[in-house]
Amino acid sequence: MRGRFAAAAAVLLVLGSLTAGCGDRHGTGTPPQRAPRAGVEVRELVLPLDSFALQLPDLTRAQDAEDRLMRTCMARQHLVWTEIRRDPDGSPDRWPNRYRYGLIETKVARRFGYHPVPDPESDRRAAQYNARQASLSSRQRLAAYGRDDKGGCHAEAVKRLMAGVPRSDENLVDKISADTYRRSRTSTAVTDAVRAWNACIRHDGFSYAGPEAAADDRGWNTRTPTEPEIRTALADVVCKHRSGLVDVWRKTEAALQRRAIDAHAGAFRTLGEVKSRYLSNVRKSL
Repeated sequence: MRGRFAAAAAVLLVLGSLTAGCGDRHGTGTPPQRAPRAGVEVRELVLPLDSFALQLPDLTRAQDAEDRLMRTCMARQHLVWTEIRRDPDGSPDRWPNRYRYGLIETKVARRFGYHPVPDPESDRRAAQYNARQASLSSRQRLAAYGRDDKGGCHAEAVKRLMAGVPRSDENLVDKISADTYRRSRTSTAVTDAVRAWNACIRHDGFSYAGPEAAADDRGWNTRTPTEPEIRTALADVVCKHRSGLVDVWRKTEAALQRRAIDAHAGAFRTLGEVKSRYLSNVRKSL
């Protein structure tokens, strides 16, 4: 976990979104619209492991803190460091479990089908970052990153943000997240709910064995969503609601995650301390 936190302060955008197993965000083109705001079904989709991971708002504050520390350090050398403007609420990835159980929002299905929703906030950040890095003079780059790209003001900023952060198992959350997703998907409760979903979608004229098959239909590998794709996506979401699939799946996986947290109580206490200390350093730096 220590490595992940240090890396989070160094990259443009790293998400602790815990979306292992989600297979319905195709990379075949981005429709030129803005993503709808997350609905209540997304905002309430919370799992126990979420509290141990850095979410997008946390990472945004950490990146802002790093920029602030970099600016101060560079100013001591009479150099300029341009801070990036960030708005986590502008990104569809603001909600870590938005796509964990597939497509669940009617308004997203109606506009985008199974295609990925656009993320103009991420694009804007990337453009600012690339422009800043390209504009650095050799003197600025040396001051910022040192001769080996492992020192300079950046190393100083990371050290400040990591001060007092204990070491921990950096892969534990991801491993348990992937395991509980897999085990919950094959549980009796969820497979029964999938059968109910299957009966529902067949009644609507579709023949997919499960939500994953509907989302991964090769017919959706188009630049923009097609009318059949949108019809399928809407039927998928409707049948998820009618069958109660998402609620059953969330409750089943949440129970598995709580048991896993209890089974690794010491490790998770440390992870809680890691996150708390790191974000405390971030607040102080801001």
